Amino acid sequence: MIDETDLITVYRSADTNAGQDAQAIQELLVKGGFDARLFGDNALEVVEGTYEVRVPRAEGEAAEELIGERATADDPEPVDPSHDLDLVTVAMTDGTTGEMEAMAIQSVLDANEIDSVIVGNSVLPTMGFEVRVAGEEQRDAEAAIEEAKAAGPEAALEAEEAGEHAV
Repeated sequence: MIDETDLITVYRSADTNAGQDAQAIQELLVKGGFDARLFGDNALEVVEGTYEVRVPRAEGEAAEELIGERATADDPEPVDPSHDLDLVTVAMTDGTTGEMEAMAIQSVLDANEIDSVIVGNSVLPTMGFEVRVAGEEQRDAEAAIEEAKAAGPEAALEAEEAGEHAV
């Protein structure tokens, strides 16, 4: 029998689904032949709201490798560490019509297949709104916005009418 003082923590979580995640890690390790044990916050030295999975010290390194392999296998695609996807502001609006203007700009970007988000608070519309896109799409977004401004409201009406006739 293993002395609990010889166990080391190989997984710890305080997420809302920490118990389920820790149980899945424990099951993975047990299937892999490890003597893995699950500890909730009712155990000594476990922070409230936290779950841990512990193994004997001698199994620690191999257990961490197995957990790492699982994490890699669960990731659908590798994370892009570049700043190309950082959000940049392409338009700022304010005043009583600021939110509607931001939504109109977002519609222009949507029509050009450019994903965007509006940052602002409808409760405090005088604080203004920003339309943001991924940094890699900034030039395309700015060009689409300028093209829409140059075409003016008449172009929007024409496009709407053309869309109604296409149905």
